[in-house]
Amino acid sequence: MKTSLVTPYIFAALLVILAANGGLTVLLGAHPFWSVSIAWVGVPIGLIAALTVKSLDWRWSLRIALFAVLLGLAYLTASLGKERFAASFARMRSLAASGISDGSLLQHPPPR
Repeated sequence: MKTSLVTPYIFAALLVILAANGGLTVLLGAHPFWSVSIAWVGVPIGLIAALTVKSLDWRWSLRIALFAVLLGLAYLTASLGKERFAASFARMRSLAASGISDGSLLQHPPPR
């Protein structure tokens, strides 16, 4: 039985979607609101990237190196986003505790 060369990519995509819908992404630290929708956004992007690189006929070692770099950049982006969200959330909580409402944030810029 001969299988398509695209089959592993489809299998990986289904695995990601099943993991997200099964709650694995929440267990790994994703916000419950975004845990499933991010898989539905990321899977098409990942499939397009994987199939594009596959069509370029690069060696496996070069493909793995490229995806390792992209994975590192994705982790860096997620980490920075998480830190910035936590900082802004903490700032909003401290402003709310001091009596400043959301609407007056433009009139009270952050101290330097």
